[in-house]
Amino acid sequence: MRILFSFSHLFVIFLSVFVFFVQGGEFAFHLSDRLMDEGDSILNAWILAWDAHALFNPELSVWDAPIFYPVKNTLAFSENLLGNLWITLPVQWLTGNHVLAANCLALVSFVLGSYFVFLLVKDLTGNYWASLFAGLIFSFNPYRWTHLAHLQLMPFFWAPLALLFANRFLKNRNYSDFWKTLFFTLMQYYASVYLGTMLLTTLFIVFFVFLFLELNNQEKIKFLKDPKFLKNCFFGIIAGVVVLLPIGIPYLKVAKEWFFFRTLQENILYSAEPLSIFFPSGIYANYSWLREILYTSFHADKNEPAVFIGFTPLIFALVALIFRKKEILKFQNRLILRYVLVSGILFLIMMGPVLFVFGKDTGLPMPFLLVHKLIPGGSAMRVPSRFVLPMLLTVSILCGFGFCVLKSFLARRLLFIKYLAIIGLAAVLIFEYKILNFRGVNFKPQKEFPPVYEYLSKSSYSSPTLEMPFHSWAKFKYFHYQTKHWRPSILGFSGWEPPPFEYLNNRIQACPSESCARLLQIAPFDSLIVHLDLVPWYKRGKFETWDLKPYGFTKLIKIENDLIWERNKEKPVLLNHKWKVDNVYVEFDDHGIIAILILKLKDKGGWRNFSKNSQIQFTIETSDEKTFKTKKKILWPYYFLPSNGNRKIVKIFTRLGKTSNKISSLKIQNEYIQDEEIDFKNLIFLKDERTSKTHLNDLKGEWGSVSGIKNYSKFKQGEMIKFQGIIENTGNSIWLDQNLNFKLYDSDHGSVYTSIQILEKGNNGPCHFKDKILKEYRTPIKNIIPSNGKMQINLDVIAPFIEGKYALSLRLMVKDENGLKRIKESSEKCFEFTVEKSKGSMSFGNLARFFGSAKTDEDKAGLEDFKRLSREDQEERVLYLADFILKNGGLDATLVNEKNIHLWKKVLEIAEFLKNET
Repeated sequence: MRILFSFSHLFVIFLSVFVFFVQGGEFAFHLSDRLMDEGDSILNAWILAWDAHALFNPELSVWDAPIFYPVKNTLAFSENLLGNLWITLPVQWLTGNHVLAANCLALVSFVLGSYFVFLLVKDLTGNYWASLFAGLIFSFNPYRWTHLAHLQLMPFFWAPLALLFANRFLKNRNYSDFWKTLFFTLMQYYASVYLGTMLLTTLFIVFFVFLFLELNNQEKIKFLKDPKFLKNCFFGIIAGVVVLLPIGIPYLKVAKEWFFFRTLQENILYSAEPLSIFFPSGIYANYSWLREILYTSFHADKNEPAVFIGFTPLIFALVALIFRKKEILKFQNRLILRYVLVSGILFLIMMGPVLFVFGKDTGLPMPFLLVHKLIPGGSAMRVPSRFVLPMLLTVSILCGFGFCVLKSFLARRLLFIKYLAIIGLAAVLIFEYKILNFRGVNFKPQKEFPPVYEYLSKSSYSSPTLEMPFHSWAKFKYFHYQTKHWRPSILGFSGWEPPPFEYLNNRIQACPSESCARLLQIAPFDSLIVHLDLVPWYKRGKFETWDLKPYGFTKLIKIENDLIWERNKEKPVLLNHKWKVDNVYVEFDDHGIIAILILKLKDKGGWRNFSKNSQIQFTIETSDEKTFKTKKKILWPYYFLPSNGNRKIVKIFTRLGKTSNKISSLKIQNEYIQDEEIDFKNLIFLKDERTSKTHLNDLKGEWGSVSGIKNYSKFKQGEMIKFQGIIENTGNSIWLDQNLNFKLYDSDHGSVYTSIQILEKGNNGPCHFKDKILKEYRTPIKNIIPSNGKMQINLDVIAPFIEGKYALSLRLMVKDENGLKRIKESSEKCFEFTVEKSKGSMSFGNLARFFGSAKTDEDKAGLEDFKRLSREDQEERVLYLADFILKNGGLDATLVNEKNIHLWKKVLEIAEFLKNET
C-alpha cells in the first residue's frame, strides 16, 4: 500500500515535469543558457547569484548588494529571494551557472506548485484525479508563465501547504496544525515578501469567512475567548516577528532612510477592473482576439490588469458552487462556500484602492486599502492586480470539487462517453493553456564573457566601477557580467532606486564632454569602463581620444572593444565654501514634513560633492513654543551637484518626520550651508500656495531669447539642431518640479513642459494650427520656478530626413488629468527653416518615423515595444544592431522571427547605408 502511495505521488511530480517541458516549448530546453527576457529575468538571476556568493563570505554583507554604491542595504531595494537558496545555491555552487540556477527555481516552482496543490485538494476531497487536475490547473496556468520574468512571483508553492494545515486547524482545533500554518507562511515570506503578503492576506480572509459564515454567535465567542487560542496567537505573533526580523530590519532601514513606499496613486495605475478577469495577457496562444477586443477598455497600464486565468477554471469553480448541495458534495457545502467567498474577496482586492469600471473612476473604496494599511508588506506592494495568484489558488481548490461532480456524473455513463469526456477536457485544456512558443534570450557562460571582466575580477570587491553606456537595454547585461567580478557599481537597477541615480544616469549620457568629465571627477568609483561596441559609431572616436588625465584618471588599457580608465586615488573635490539658502519649500504628507531647500551657488566651477553621509541639522520651533531637533541625510542630490547654465543651484529633498504642522521657524545648519533661521512668513507652504498643481488655469509663461536657430536657417538631412532658450514664469503660480510632483503628489499632473514641434510648412503661413506635425519633443521642467523666475533650456532636435521647407514651433504646456494643454498667454516662438540634401552622413534620431507606419499585425507587434523606448534608446539600439550586422557579415537567423522580420529589414537598410557612406 505504501509503495502504491509513493508511485501515485511520484506520478504527480513526473507528470508536472513533463507538462513543464511540453508547455514551455523551446525555452524549457535551454534552461542553462536562456532567460525569459533582458530585463527583470536578469535582475532576479543576479540576486540569486549574489545571495549564493555573499551569504557565507565573511568579507561581504549579503544586504549590501553591489549596486548604487555607496548606498547600503541595496538588496532590500527589491526582493531578497534568500528563502529560495535551498534550491538555487547547490546548482550555483556545482555549476557556477546563475542562469541555470534561476531557471531551476522556476522549474521547481511549477512542479512543487502542482504537487502541493495536489496534496491540499486531496486532503479536502479525498479524490486523487480531482487533486491532480486542480494542481495542473493552478501551477501551469498561462498567467504564471506570463510572469516568469518576475521570478519573485513564481515560488508560491508554500501557500497550498499553509492552507492545507489552516483548514485542518479550523476543522479540528489541533494547534500543531496552527504552528505548521505559521511555519509555511514564514517560509513563503522568505521565498518572496510579495507572495508572503498575499498568503497572509488570504489566511486572514479564510479565518474571517470561517468565523462569520460557519460559526454561530455562541461558537464565535467561545472560539475567540478560548485561552489556548489566544495564547497560541500571542506566541505565534512573537515567533513570526522574531523569525522575520533578519529580513525585516534591512527593509525597515531602507524605508526609514529613503522613504521607499508605494503610494495609493501608484497602486491605482496597476489595479485590475471587473472585466480584467476576461482580459488575457499576450502569452496566450489562442486568445489574442479577446485581448484585442478588450485592449482599450481599461485605465492606465495594459499589462498588469491582464488577469485572465482561462474559462476552464472558472467553469469548474462554478460547477462546484452550483452542485455544492448535491449528494456528492453536500458534506463539503460550507467548505466550498468558504472558498467561493474567499475567491470573491481576493477578486475585489485585485481592483486596488478605488474601483475603476471601463477606465472610469467610480470613487468607490475597495478592500485593498485594508491590505495597504494593515498587512505586513502591504504598503510595499505596487501591483494589486497580482492578487490574482492567491485567487487562482482558491479557484483551483474549487476546481477540485468541480471535477468530483464531473467524475460522479461520468461514473454512470458508458465507457466510450467517459473516454470522450476525458479527451474533450484534455483538448479544452490544451487549447486554453497553450502559450506562445517563446525562445527566451541567450546568455553567454562565464568562460565566454568579454576579457575586460577577467581584468575587473583581479581587483578588490571594495573597488567600485562605472560602465558606459548605461542605457535601458545594456544595463541588464552588466548585471550578468558582474557575476564574474562582483565589484560594486555606482549605477544599477532594482525595484527601488535612490534619488540621485536618475540624475547621474541622465548626466553620463552626455559623455564624452567636459561637463561629464567634471562629474566623473567626483563620482565615487575607481574604474571607468567604456564598451565601444555598445557606443554609437559616431561617438567611438571621441571616446578613444577623450583625455581624462586632468580629472584624476590614468588611461590604462584597451582590451579588445573596451576602454578602461583607473582613478589616481586623489581626494574628491569637496566644497570649500558655504552656500546660501535661496528658498525653502515645505509640504506635508502621511509621513510628515517634507523640506525642499533651494541653494544658490557662487562657485563658477560647479561639480563639487558633499562629504560622505553629510547631514543637515534642522531645528523647528512651533507656534505652541515647542522645539524639535532632527538630523537628516541629504537625499537629493546624493554626492554631487549640478551645474545649470549661469545660475548654479542645488535642490535638497529631505523629510523631517511627524514633528508638528505648526511651524513658526526653521533653523538650518550644515558644514556646507550658511546657518539660516527662517521664520514662518518666509517659508513657502506648497499646499497653501498657488502652484501649477492646484491653479492650472492661472498659469502664464513666455519664451524669451532663443539662440542656435533663427528664421530661414538651413540644415542638412538628419542634422542635429542644437539651440538654447530662456523661459519665464510670468504668472502668480509656482511651477512645480516634475520629479517633486512624483514625490509629493504621486503623479506628474501640474508639471510644466516645453513643447517643440517640427511642422510641415503649409500654405497658411508658418506654425498654423492646420500644419501637419511631423515630430513633437516634450520636455518637463525639472526645477521649481517661482513667479517671475527664469530658466535656461537646452534642446536638441533632429532635422527631417526629407528635403523641403519646415517650421519649428516652441510652446509651453502644463499637464492635468486630461493631458497636456497650452499655458495661458504663452509667447510662442516660430522659426522657418529649410532642409537640404546630405551626401555624407545621416542621423537616426527619429527612428519611429524612419521605420514608417505599421502595415501588418507583425509590424505592429514589433513596433509597439520599439515606440515605448526613448528617442535616445531607439537611436542607440538600431545603430548597435546595424553595426553588429556589418561586423558579422550578416544577420544571426536566431534573432529573427515572424513578429520582427519587418523591423530587421529596416535595420538591414540602415546597415547597407552605413556600409556605403562610412
